[in-house]
Amino acid sequence: MAGGRWQETGAALAVVSALAVILFHAGTFHHGATAFSLAVGAGLLLALAWLGGGSLLDPLGLAGAAGLSRFWPALLGALWLAVALSWVLSPVARAGEAVVLFLVPAAWASAGIGRALASDSAVRWALGGIAVTVIAASAWALALRPLHEQGRAALPIGHHNQLALVLVALLPAAVLGAWRATEGLGWRVGRGATLFVAAIVIWTLAATGSMSGLAALVVQVVAAAAWILWRRRGRSLIVPFAALLALATGLALATAWAGSRLDVPGPIGRLGAILRLEDPSLLARRTYAEAAVSGFEERPLLGWGPGSTSWTLANHWRPAPGVHPPGEVVTDAHSLLAQAPYELGVAGSILLLLLAARYGRVRLGELSHSRVPDPELLAAALLGLTGAGVCLAFGVFAVVTAVPAVLILNLGLAACGRGSSGTRKERAAKRRPSAGWRRGLRIACYLWLIAAVGWTWQRTSAARAYELVVAVETADLGGASMAAARDPSFPLYHVRLDPWTAAEAADGLAPLWLLAGVDQSVDFDRRRLALERACDLDPLSALAPFELMRLEREAGAAATDARVATRAARAILAEPLLLAAAAFEGDPDLRAELHREIRSWPGLPPGWLAAFEELWFGLDWSKGHEGAPRDVLSVDADGRPAVSFSLFAFRRQPWPLSIGAVPLRSHRLDFVTTHDLPAVTRLPATAPAPFWIRRCGVE
Repeated sequence: MAGGRWQETGAALAVVSALAVILFHAGTFHHGATAFSLAVGAGLLLALAWLGGGSLLDPLGLAGAAGLSRFWPALLGALWLAVALSWVLSPVARAGEAVVLFLVPAAWASAGIGRALASDSAVRWALGGIAVTVIAASAWALALRPLHEQGRAALPIGHHNQLALVLVALLPAAVLGAWRATEGLGWRVGRGATLFVAAIVIWTLAATGSMSGLAALVVQVVAAAAWILWRRRGRSLIVPFAALLALATGLALATAWAGSRLDVPGPIGRLGAILRLEDPSLLARRTYAEAAVSGFEERPLLGWGPGSTSWTLANHWRPAPGVHPPGEVVTDAHSLLAQAPYELGVAGSILLLLLAARYGRVRLGELSHSRVPDPELLAAALLGLTGAGVCLAFGVFAVVTAVPAVLILNLGLAACGRGSSGTRKERAAKRRPSAGWRRGLRIACYLWLIAAVGWTWQRTSAARAYELVVAVETADLGGASMAAARDPSFPLYHVRLDPWTAAEAADGLAPLWLLAGVDQSVDFDRRRLALERACDLDPLSALAPFELMRLEREAGAAATDARVATRAARAILAEPLLLAAAAFEGDPDLRAELHREIRSWPGLPPGWLAAFEELWFGLDWSKGHEGAPRDVLSVDADGRPAVSFSLFAFRRQPWPLSIGAVPLRSHRLDFVTTHDLPAVTRLPATAPAPFWIRRCGVE
């Protein structure tokens, strides 16, 4: 697309505008869950993929500068076949449709960016636009930081770890853009602009409190310094070494000071906690990784399918009291190193590793070649990919579309940086298939893109119908029925229509099973099965075991039955307020068994049992003077975005949902509240093993 000045400027503006739309709206955590954002994101990707259609066989340039190997370009196709086979055999195939459909077009889109920015002028304009966009995102994050629940910088992306990943991935290109945009204005202006961009981004990274982001930044600094030293071939080493030491020292001091000023966890203190294995985030991530490993052992060859983590990981998860809050919906392994084998198995993971290794090997080889047209741009793109890789390996995985977007952008910038030398073009021409094959490949590409457009239209129309109901929170479920008809395999659309269908389709989400279990229209056996599944998926919560106890007791089970006593004890241990439940009135046998079960419960925190005994013997088990109970205890699911299963598991807007309604006596509730007895499932001193027993403690 090397053409006139306006054409070059327009191409750069288009790429930067697409990035801005993704970072500030379509790719964010909250706004990205709308039908409009889904359509915009897919449309931008497919448009760039169509532009990169000229690189169908090797969009990532895996053949290398020599261009003699036909094997390496086939890695992308082999990876897609492995992903597709894993998807076909997945128990939750609907979760991975987008991955299968858009994996190869994403590679074409990176080639499309390389084609759009084919001239030096277009690259310069694009890099300058990236710098401005990154500064705007950082300013937004710092300005709106007080709105975050934990005081971290998270907006515009909406999640602090995701924001850190995006900033790390774009930092090298933004710094290079600031340098090139000020060329001709003097070296002082250039250095000032470059340092300003770097300082703002580093400050924002510190404000996110993301250790994976800061670790990625350190890796980028070391890699950049190593490349600079290698380019200088040992000449004037004192200056770059001094600059590296100054930068590393300044980075450590700046992040520590910024953390204290911005009231976020300081990186120095957190690093010590991590080394002592006392960091809460590290302890939580360990359980996610253990769950992924456990799931991988069940399906080692092809995994559970692309995208399956959000809907199935809780089946293998064992939450720890005091580390994970009751009611947590786990939808992420928090590490690509754990999530890739879980979803893709051995076959897909090895192919993914081979593809990444081959891509890095070829790009590093080109970086050392004297004929590379823009080594600085290629180095910046590789640094961005390296930083993003570190974040993905040790942080939250790609929840928002901004993450794959910045990866595609860096792949496209790398394509610009390596250029297309005459020798490479000549060798590529020799490898080019015959005219008939080229025509067939192009037709296949267009059919693929048309299928992606059709899929996007169908899925976004269903999402839009669902959004209209969510917006008004109406009892009329016509919109949900329409959404379910247009996308029948998507579990979320069935939640209010048929909870059992929704729970079976995404069988690793406790709220869906809990909703199915409290449905009075379902028979006894199915309700019991649903409540046991909810309890096993969320063993630290109280409502599922309480409803199970009540269900079994109403069906005639004796108070001494483990299906009653054990579950009653689990419910009270997880939520002492349930001592005010009206279900305990007129049932002295149940109360006696409950008391005995709690006293014999293993692994309770020191002092808790004594506090419970003091509370227990002061309880008034009468009905009081209120008549029918006025207070109820229920689970408010999907209301807060921070814990919304719609946002995390399904990438749709939350629709507040109240599950269950346990009647409580006011006089006992006031008495229990006054004693302020904590739930043992929130205390780190509690032994977790008794809560991990399957079938809600009776297996």
